[in-house]
Parts: sequence; structure tokens; C-alpha cells
Amino acid sequence: MTKSIEDELNLPRIADALKQLEESEPKDSQLPSMEDITSALQDMGKIRQEFKTFDDFEGNEQKLDELQVAAIKAHQDLLDAGFNVEAKHAANFLEPSTQYLTLALDAEKQKFDHKYKMLKMQMDRQKLELEKEKHELNIRKVDIAERQLQGDNAEVLDSNEDAFMAKRADILRMAKMGNDENK
Repeated sequence: MTKSIEDELNLPRIADALKQLEESEPKDSQLPSMEDITSALQDMGKIRQEFKTFDDFEGNEQKLDELQVAAIKAHQDLLDAGFNVEAKHAANFLEPSTQYLTLALDAEKQKFDHKYKMLKMQMDRQKLELEKEKHELNIRKVDIAERQLQGDNAEVLDSNEDAFMAKRADILRMAKMGNDENK
């Protein structure tokens, strides 16, 4: 008795592959709905308002600039003093000098991080708005296509469903060919 090609190549049975393919069928629930996008945009607006009312960052940015300038000046003063003393006492001046420099770098990093987060939040909001517009445009396209096909008995498929149906048809055709060869 001969073995089937699936047994010979240690492949899953066609029936199992079809079941697995049906389970991996694209579902509309995986895509964000219009309500999800709208609620995310509203949340982004609330977060933006909270950032504005949380604390005026412009005032904090000026304070961070002042702190940075003072820390750099203190660093430079201690650095000059450290080079003007004996070598054995220089470490007492140079260590606090590096701490002031670290403080200045941290202030600059904090300003950069805040600006980065604000820009990222704005970009995320714009992305959500674009997705919303794209979703609305797709709905309009489907409506237009449905109106054009109203007299016909045609079915409107999106590209994912069309690809799924073509893949399924190929598998069924291959299964038929395999069954015909085994007979």
C-alpha cells in the first residue's frame, strides 16, 4: 500500500490545513472601530488639556535654562579653582565640578524629553485623525460601490476577503488534484 504525500513529507492533512485557514480568517473585530478611534482622539484631547493645566512648562523651561546656566558657571568656576591648586587638593574641586556639569546635562535632557513627549503625542493624534479620515473614506467608497451594484447580484469584497477566497480556492483545487491522483 502506498503512503500519501502528506504522510511521506510529514505535512498536515488538507482538511486540517483548511480548518486552520478558516480559523485565521480576517475578522472585522480586529480592526479598530470608529468609536474606538473617536474615543482615543477625545482621550488625547483630554491629555493635552491636562498638560496645559498641569503646569506651565514655558515657565519651567526658563527655570531649567537658569539652572543650566548657573550649573555651567559653577562648573567652570570650580574647574578653574581645581587647576589653580596643588594636584593633591584638585580632586576636592573637580568632583563637585562634574556634579554641576551633570546637573546642567540633566536639565537639558529634561527639556528635551518634555518636547519629545509633546511632539510624539501630537504625532499620535495626527495619526489617529488620519486613520479616522481613512476609515470614513473607505466607508464612502463602499457606499458608492454598493450603489453602483444595486441592480446586480454581485457581492462587494475588500482586498483581504478577496485574497482569502483566492487562497482557499487554490487549496481546494490542490486537494481535488491530490484526491484524483490517489484514486
